[in-house]
Amino acid sequence: MDTELTPAFNDFKAELVDMLTKWKTDHDQLLRSWKADQDAILSKLVSDVSELKQQCLLNQTTNSEIERSMNFINNQHEDIISKVSKLEKERSENSEYICRLQKQIQDLHFQSRQATIELRNVPIKENENVQDLTSVLITVGNALGVDIPLSAFRDIYRIPGKPGLSRPIVAEFCSVSTRNDFLAKARTYNKKRPIPDKFNTQTIGIAGERKPVYIDEHLPPTVKKLLYETRQFAKTHNFSTWYSNGRILLRKDPADKPIQIKSEKCLTKLVGQQ
Repeated sequence: MDTELTPAFNDFKAELVDMLTKWKTDHDQLLRSWKADQDAILSKLVSDVSELKQQCLLNQTTNSEIERSMNFINNQHEDIISKVSKLEKERSENSEYICRLQKQIQDLHFQSRQATIELRNVPIKENENVQDLTSVLITVGNALGVDIPLSAFRDIYRIPGKPGLSRPIVAEFCSVSTRNDFLAKARTYNKKRPIPDKFNTQTIGIAGERKPVYIDEHLPPTVKKLLYETRQFAKTHNFSTWYSNGRILLRKDPADKPIQIKSEKCLTKLVGQQ
């Protein structure tokens, strides 16, 4: 019986060995294939990680450069702000200094013109001379009830300008009191009369069309401009305005304290308050 089983067992054994050998071969091949796939995946992963590291390093470098650039820009910005602040301060100081100079100039102009008046709209006489102008002033004084001797005048002239235009006559008196009396009489004269009868060319015997003659203080151009702008403001906002002793004054109601207008800034400030 043992003799009969031995060939069969050997065959089974051989078959089992073949089966195991084949399984091992297949398994080894499968493992090699899987390992190859894993190696490829790992290699790609290592490559990707390496690439990411390079990108990270590049980004870090770029970020550092950006940070340096931002720091530089911030420093520049702060420097510019500092310079602008300094310039604004200097501009403000210069503006205040200019205003003080303008005020000093206005004061000097006022002092130099304290005894002067200005007649506007008086026709120019042909070949006009100082004697003609003096005669006009004396005639105006007589019409106003002011006795003015020749010795009362220090200088009389017309303001230079384009030919053919009725340029203002400027008269400088020897005393401020005479000038003030002259202006006061002129204002009283006009205040008592309606517009058509206010001081005019016919009042002083000048033939031709009747034209108004304006008698005022002789003001510097800058003061004239400011006075004009103040009058425009007063007209728009229902204020009263007048000029007295070198000052432009303004007020809303008769009971209000007058506001002195020293510059255009004063008007701008008042406009903002309306």
